[in-house]
Amino acid sequence: MALVVDRILCSAAAVRGAIAEVLVVNDDSTDRTLDAARRTGARVVSTRDVLEMPGRSRGKGDAMWAALRVCQTDLCVFIDADVTRVSDSFALDLIEPIVRRTDVRLVKGSFKRMSNEGLANSGRLTTLTARPLLSVLNPTAARFKDPLSGLFCAETQMLRNLRLERDYGVDIGIFLDVGEKFGFESIVEVDLGVLSHLPRDLDDLGGSAAMICRAILIRNRGEMSIPKEQLPAVRSVSGRAETRHDWTSRSPVGAFGSCWIDGVGVV
Repeated sequence: MALVVDRILCSAAAVRGAIAEVLVVNDDSTDRTLDAARRTGARVVSTRDVLEMPGRSRGKGDAMWAALRVCQTDLCVFIDADVTRVSDSFALDLIEPIVRRTDVRLVKGSFKRMSNEGLANSGRLTTLTARPLLSVLNPTAARFKDPLSGLFCAETQMLRNLRLERDYGVDIGIFLDVGEKFGFESIVEVDLGVLSHLPRDLDDLGGSAAMICRAILIRNRGEMSIPKEQLPAVRSVSGRAETRHDWTSRSPVGAFGSCWIDGVGVV
């Protein structure tokens, strides 16, 4: 996280004054992320505080909901906290298309991944879960290289008006909801080059894959659509422990009100 925040502050966007604040959401972190974030000048908020009334966090989507609840800028750039290798200009690369073009509503970062096995064009969840399912149910959405990318930029108010998945299905949910509401031509991908993520084991990826499938199936309008009330709970296994994840989503953040300042917030 310290590396990501430092890169943001040193990027061309920060130099030009476009980034109003860097926000780090603490979702019960147990490492030194918060100390590192504060040392680099980021504002740190806790999901425990922001979600006190709506209920405790249940994953990535809730952390993003909390960020939108406290974000005060008109544009918001989301960056995954497990990114370990980024370019100095990646924040600017995500911001520029939505600033220059009035028809763009969502900018998704596309990138090659560096891992112990070498360079990969797409992540395992994208290659084995999201794109195959989208190719059957929504071929237009399947043409995007990185529909699961957690690096993206959008108008904060638009995001605040969406109903967010509470878990790992949030990124694909936002992507599909924006495509449904504004057309997939309003979504553009930008090449961010080569990035690295912290590795995840297969047990962890299995639970995430199920959450992604569920988010896609909920939004499918064709003959294979599944009513939300018929969706089974997702079960993830880590070691010998099994965790049940019932489907829920949060009401749009916009229902809670906010205040605004000009500029871009990076989360």
